[in-house]
Amino acid sequence: MKYIIALILGIFFIQTTQAQITKVEIVKAAKLNLNVMVDGISHKELTSDSTKRATLKRDSTMMYSDRALLEDVTNNLKAYGNILIVNPNGVTLTGDTLIYTSATGIAEVRGEEVVLKDSSTTLITDRLYYDMATGDARYQTGGIVTRNTTELTSEKGYYYRFQQIVTFKGEVELNDSVKVQHLETDTLVYNTINEVAYFPKKTLISTQDGDVITEAGEFDTKTSTTTSRGETHIESEEYILDAGNVRDNKNQGVGFAKKDVRLYSIKENSYIYADEIEYSKSAGNSKAYGRALMERPGDNDTLYLAADTLISVSDTVNNVKTLYAYHNVMIYSKQMLGVCDSLVYMYSDSMLYLYHDPVLWSDQSQIVADTISASIRNNSIEKMYMDQDAFLIQKDSILNYFNQIKGRNMVANFDSSYLKKVDVDGNGQCLYFVASEKDSVFMGMNKIDCSSMVMVFADSNKLSKMHFLYKPDAQFIPPHELEEPATRLPGFQNRFEEQPTFPVILSRKRRQDQLIPLEKKTAHKATPEPPEEKKEMLLEKGTPKQEDLEIADKLEEE
Repeated sequence: MKYIIALILGIFFIQTTQAQITKVEIVKAAKLNLNVMVDGISHKELTSDSTKRATLKRDSTMMYSDRALLEDVTNNLKAYGNILIVNPNGVTLTGDTLIYTSATGIAEVRGEEVVLKDSSTTLITDRLYYDMATGDARYQTGGIVTRNTTELTSEKGYYYRFQQIVTFKGEVELNDSVKVQHLETDTLVYNTINEVAYFPKKTLISTQDGDVITEAGEFDTKTSTTTSRGETHIESEEYILDAGNVRDNKNQGVGFAKKDVRLYSIKENSYIYADEIEYSKSAGNSKAYGRALMERPGDNDTLYLAADTLISVSDTVNNVKTLYAYHNVMIYSKQMLGVCDSLVYMYSDSMLYLYHDPVLWSDQSQIVADTISASIRNNSIEKMYMDQDAFLIQKDSILNYFNQIKGRNMVANFDSSYLKKVDVDGNGQCLYFVASEKDSVFMGMNKIDCSSMVMVFADSNKLSKMHFLYKPDAQFIPPHELEEPATRLPGFQNRFEEQPTFPVILSRKRRQDQLIPLEKKTAHKATPEPPEEKKEMLLEKGTPKQEDLEIADKLEEE
């Protein structure tokens, strides 16, 4: 964006005199004719030959032509052939015809190629209006502005000197094949006082850092901060961002997005949705808050993590990314549901750590512990670790009871989304309710205390085998001897009603539309290059003759 602003600044900043009527004066001519009548008006006629050109001046601005007609009364000027205007600050203007109105101070230059040029920037159009009194300038029939390897085209261009504003309108397009940047918009405005560029309509910006398409916005050249207003889409090699508003500081490498934000990590194949997201491009970190949601699609399932705040941290040394979730955390997938107060998710090995009152549900099973960690593969649990006060309950599909396993620590193994085995280490306790296989009549409850146990489950997640490894203490209690609260181990809690539902999760997914990346736009020339001979002619046309420059220097010294 900085190169865009440099281009704007380079072309229209022409030194002007104070806003008053200043007479055009004759400097020299090969031949001067007086009282030449044209349309009943008396003129002075200046003509040129091979050694001397028709030369006039307005203050310190020099005007050259093959033939000039200067009205005696109004001081209006018409000049024809090889028009050259030289400003003392080095800006030159060339064309075929010059029409100057003294009362307004406006000079109109016409021609097949009207060229306004300074030391670094060139504007080419076919008609340019320049107010010599105010310094305002405009073109309205299409123009091309070039600076080094950068080219800007637009249907109209305006410079308002008093307001210090430059405006380009109508199919504005900027390209730089060397710096690899491209801009498309309908209107581009630059305020030279606050040094801010505005794009009030839909704009596409493409650079080596990525692509931006926004409904409107501005760029502060002092701070290198881009602020978009309205729907904004940003793409880079690392991420794709959609939001209602975005503020991005290129120098600091940080940004802020708000209003229905969606951030997609290309490397991790994960989405983050939030009301607001702060991000650091240099560090690769982000903070999402306001009903935040992480979505990570897999081969057979999609993992969702919802929380008040999601913080993504990148370890650039080890190339590892970690997601931290804080407060009111919810987990949702086909295989697993969960809640906790805080969570850590390691993208590298898909390890999930749940802290502060964590609860997980898988099918008819509920798992609680002080801390729960799980190994995830293709968004399905492979192994789960329950540390301190582990408690697993399972709804019996036939009886109105919960089978229960309790211990100091547990390790659960899963296969194809089914619970296959649970290892209990320390202070193991188990309640298992038995029904007859023939008619499913309740027969009683097994109660086992054992330091270490192994529970094996069938494909239906139903407990099928139990192994007691060290001094088990078991008893069978028939139905008529079973009294409450004997059907529940100490610490039992039925928390199935706390399971997150998919509509609740989906309500945080602000953008339901499919994310479709922009077709990459590479910097290109907006218009074809003119033939070399025409190019040379334009360059030659825009370069004042040495004798004209010498005259201008002398007049400036005087």
